[in-house]
Amino acid sequence: MHRQPDHVMAFLLAELGTSGSLDGQQRLVVKGRFAPKNFEGILRRYISKYLVDIEFLYMKYKAFG
Repeated sequence: MHRQPDHVMAFLLAELGTSGSLDGQQRLVVKGRFAPKNFEGILRRYISKYLVDIEFLYMKYKAFG
């Protein structure tokens, strides 16, 4: 996704309402039990909020800039 791991982590943890951290290999370790569908839905929201909008603006700027 080419995003700062801390930014993605903060979004996920806030949406899940829990705490966690990144391990030495930049993997997210979350406290609690969550279904994979929970993560999928949250990641989809993150992508639509932070990636799709930015890519759209970039393409618009490049076309009209």
